[in-house]
Amino acid sequence: MKILDLFKRKEPKAVFEDWPFAPSVLPNILTGISVAGEGALQSPTTLSAVRALSETAGSLPLHVFVRDGEERRRDRDHPADLVLNRRANKWSGPNGLRIRLIHDALLHGRGIAVAVRAGGKVKELHRVEPGAYSVDLQGAEPAYIVTLKDGSQKRYGWRDVVDVLTPGSTIDRPLCITHRAKNAIALDIALSRYFERLLAGGARPSTIYTPSNGEAIEPARWREIKKFIDEQMATSGDVFIPAPVEADLKQFSSVDMQTIEWAAAVRTSIAAAFRVPPVILMDYGRATWSNSAEMGQQFLQSLLPWLDSIEFAFSRVLIEDDEKNFLEHQIFELVKPNIVQLYAAGRAATGGAVVTANEWRRFALNLPPQEGGDELIRQAGQTAADEPQTPPDENKENAYGK
Repeated sequence: MKILDLFKRKEPKAVFEDWPFAPSVLPNILTGISVAGEGALQSPTTLSAVRALSETAGSLPLHVFVRDGEERRRDRDHPADLVLNRRANKWSGPNGLRIRLIHDALLHGRGIAVAVRAGGKVKELHRVEPGAYSVDLQGAEPAYIVTLKDGSQKRYGWRDVVDVLTPGSTIDRPLCITHRAKNAIALDIALSRYFERLLAGGARPSTIYTPSNGEAIEPARWREIKKFIDEQMATSGDVFIPAPVEADLKQFSSVDMQTIEWAAAVRTSIAAAFRVPPVILMDYGRATWSNSAEMGQQFLQSLLPWLDSIEFAFSRVLIEDDEKNFLEHQIFELVKPNIVQLYAAGRAATGGAVVTANEWRRFALNLPPQEGGDELIRQAGQTAADEPQTPPDENKENAYGK
């Protein structure tokens, strides 16, 4: 042996490599957990947050309006109404496309769809798979290079690409939430796998088997014993071991008992990253009758930046600069109360001379107008703003005879 050999790094030997239990020795819970792209959806909390945001924002009605002086009205005849409310293309509905674009933005930072025009008007929108495009920022204006299925590439101007970006992103630096929260997401996946291993034995803690006479048992013999125990555990609760071994049933450790609190803390961290209240993720640990409604209102506040991003992404493709049209989501479904509260609010609004009965029927109930429903219902003593006010009669006695 040379003196320099003392300073050479030696490769560690594989301990217990011949044992049947070798794969479970000292596992690293975060090793090999990928949260890139669709891999983040292995986390139940992340899957719930992505679905809550994408399905809610993508399902809200997105209408075309036109400005008419100081008023506005819905423009059902605008060409954009075709892809927004009828069909995005021949095989996809409009809501399904928006849901998928938001889904891509949550997992990859952006979701894009290219426009198919005929006669200068957009007739269809086709989603592009993440990774099949790149953004060229070398020219005066940004352009998108899309790789087609045959391997060829096609260049699109920004006017022909719906680019839904995560709020807070720029066109050259999209913000990917799952990448920023990768540690919390990986820990949530690790805890899910830990629960699976913990409950794999019928929610029973593990057992340690040792030779009762102190003699060594060959690995091949241990394999036979393990196979025999597994077969008996699969058929009955009692196990008889025809070998000189002792069984030591282990109890759940304090770490095992604390994993529920760990999982709750991880869920809260992921919910904060996506800005989704925990109650929306089906976590009712701290929910009450009063704060559940407030959390729903907070969820609407979290959705507003997404709705703005969607409206801009579609407007730059579907609306010309010289038009008086604009896109706007209808969010009433998110704030609509239960049926009792809805009718109570309608009675207060129409009875307080705020809106007419027909306006409330159209806005809240989606019902046709009825005869006589276009007049405000005034309370006793109320007059219209353009009617002269009648001064009180000073000579008339009041209820107290004065």
